[in-house]
Amino acid sequence: MEEYAPAKRSKHTLLVQAEQVRTMYSQLPRSTFMVTIAATVSAVMFWSPLPHLHIVIWYLFLVANQASRFALFFAFRRANPAPEALPRWGRYWSAGGTLSGVVWGAGGLILFVPGSTEYQAILLALLVGVMFGGAVLNAHHKPTLYSFSIPVLLPMIARLLGEGGSTQILFAVIEALVLVTILMFGHNFNRVLTESIARRFENVDLVDELQEQTRFADAARHVAEAATRAKSQFFAAASHDLRQPLHALGLFAAALLEKTREPEALEVVRSINDSVEVLENLFAELLDVAKIDAGAIQPNLSHIQIAPLMARLKLDADPSANDKGLQMRVRPSHLWVHTDPLLLERILRNLISNAIRYTDHGGVLIAARRRGDRVRFEVWDTGAGIPEVEHARIFEEFYQSGNPGRHSKKGLGLGLSIVQRLADLLGYPVSLHSVVGKGSVFSIEVPLGHAVLPQVQATGMRTATTTPTTSDVFANRLVAVIDDEDTILKGMQTLLAGWGLEVAVGHDADETLERLGELGRYPDLLIVDFRLQEGLTGVQAIQRLRNELGADIPALLVTGSTSAAHAIEAEQHGYQFLTKPVMPAKLRAIVEQKLRDAQPAARP
Repeated sequence: MEEYAPAKRSKHTLLVQAEQVRTMYSQLPRSTFMVTIAATVSAVMFWSPLPHLHIVIWYLFLVANQASRFALFFAFRRANPAPEALPRWGRYWSAGGTLSGVVWGAGGLILFVPGSTEYQAILLALLVGVMFGGAVLNAHHKPTLYSFSIPVLLPMIARLLGEGGSTQILFAVIEALVLVTILMFGHNFNRVLTESIARRFENVDLVDELQEQTRFADAARHVAEAATRAKSQFFAAASHDLRQPLHALGLFAAALLEKTREPEALEVVRSINDSVEVLENLFAELLDVAKIDAGAIQPNLSHIQIAPLMARLKLDADPSANDKGLQMRVRPSHLWVHTDPLLLERILRNLISNAIRYTDHGGVLIAARRRGDRVRFEVWDTGAGIPEVEHARIFEEFYQSGNPGRHSKKGLGLGLSIVQRLADLLGYPVSLHSVVGKGSVFSIEVPLGHAVLPQVQATGMRTATTTPTTSDVFANRLVAVIDDEDTILKGMQTLLAGWGLEVAVGHDADETLERLGELGRYPDLLIVDFRLQEGLTGVQAIQRLRNELGADIPALLVTGSTSAAHAIEAEQHGYQFLTKPVMPAKLRAIVEQKLRDAQPAARP
């Protein structure tokens, strides 16, 4: 279990562990059912190419293990153990989880079809799904998190490496990255859960003490402030540390799609890319909810022009809309609003993403109209529509209209909940009008602003109306990438090179200048991480390169942090600002637009 608040550990450790064990056992019936279904589907899918006896033996072992865990659940309910007895029940749970991980790991070897990239990729996706589901369940109990997750994937990684083919090695690399990412997620999730439960008990104690002695009021205030700072620090660290591997995973997955040429594996690789995108979106939604609930987000109001915001929203949404054959339109506006630009953009992005997700034909329209002293933003779609009886519920957490099967591509049901929370934080009313079978329109009203004299807008990119072939735009163009993470540099280099670009990478400005000197030419675009080594920032690195090369080179800033201060600093310097993980399709669209707007760089 994760340690927390050392001063309180002796008092609350047993209560925290007891609460975690009770939570795990309460989720066991649903977990047992889902695992059994997954095993059945796996056996059916691999029945044809493999010996039936091996599959039957593996399936029986797995079902027997799940039956024993189900029996453990009923034993736990009958015993209703006291808190001091619950650590022993946690060890029972861990033993069963370890055995379950070993059985699934053995399944990776038994169900492995030599020479078939398609079956190998399907098996990889199945094991990743099982591991992710197990990590969410076992995050309450750190020993089980590791003892279950590692045996599930390690045998498959070893088997893929033993095959020796280039595709199998790429699969093994992706699987290893998934393993590391999920373990990091589970580790940090365990810490949040442990601290949250511990603080709940601490708060109970504080309330009792405050009722007896008013002099503890000041101490309670300091504890609350310390807790808020700790939450803010954790979410800042989690945002950066967890976004980094997810960003790298997305880059490698997209690069794999560029390199795959085997027809039978191409569709499977696309499925892997879709799964990575789903994982990134789910992570972003969960982190957003956690930050809002922790009070880590506070509005920072300013007067902003609507037109650049709308152009940016359209540019980011175009790839997703194009993938579904939808038309993405923006109604031009000359108006200004007085708001927090980052929070308003997050609200509109969620509404647009929701509209695209639930629209299969037609398109999506973004508009802004003046209504007295307010501006009404509207997001229209031609989707299935929402029945009136569900209008209030769709803003609840995890509720999804028209998705009874909980399809992962439609998210967790948090997007509109985040919209409502941010709108409440800003004090903006949100409304919905929908007609079943025709579509929906979500609206939010924002105070009218006024024009301010020249200031740099965040990324005043114009919306492309025509799109020539990207090969013409990328031909003979050089992109310099600066990041202090080796995996990010490798992923970016592989992905950009696969698009036909020349790439120079470095951990800082000096190393990048060396690479450019070796190539004997200036870069056409800079893609720079915000936080670099030795406390340096991406803004400083961009300025250094521009000064050394004597050219105003276009630049993108990328970061795993969601700090508003970083976005404001980027805005002040006029740099495009992207938050990791960046979807490869979105990155490609922005890189293409930047290179299309810029003249090819001259040679020194």
